[in-house]
Amino acid sequence: MPSASMPSAGVSGASVPAEGAPRAVVRDAAGSGAYREDRPVTARQLAADARAGDPIATLAMHRAGRALGIAMASATHLCDLDVITLGGGLSQAGEPLFGPLEEALREHARMGFARRVKVLPAALGQEAGLVGAAALHLAGDTYWPARND
Repeated sequence: MPSASMPSAGVSGASVPAEGAPRAVVRDAAGSGAYREDRPVTARQLAADARAGDPIATLAMHRAGRALGIAMASATHLCDLDVITLGGGLSQAGEPLFGPLEEALREHARMGFARRVKVLPAALGQEAGLVGAAALHLAGDTYWPARND
């Protein structure tokens, strides 16, 4: 769990420059608590920074993981899920995301069946959604049969 002295991630300090790439924020040299833009940021870089121990990246990943875990616990209670696959850019983040995610999921899963859900990174990573959409399109009426109204 992050300490109370850690800066709040995702609240302020990051901006989107004209070219559209979000920038990382770092404590200024004077240590005043102000943040300045440092370098372009990607989900991959955020995860790497968290694994390297950067406190802002660690807090951001912890916050994202907990939010996902709570949402997955709710979805599991509603839909009686056995497996959840997480795709997209952060799906390959590893422990910085999945540790807090699992912790929050287990903490908020109140029913026995919900505690047994498995969360896995999508094998296709960022391409999982695109491949799934293509497969659904190619399946045609075999997935969603035509209605006979």
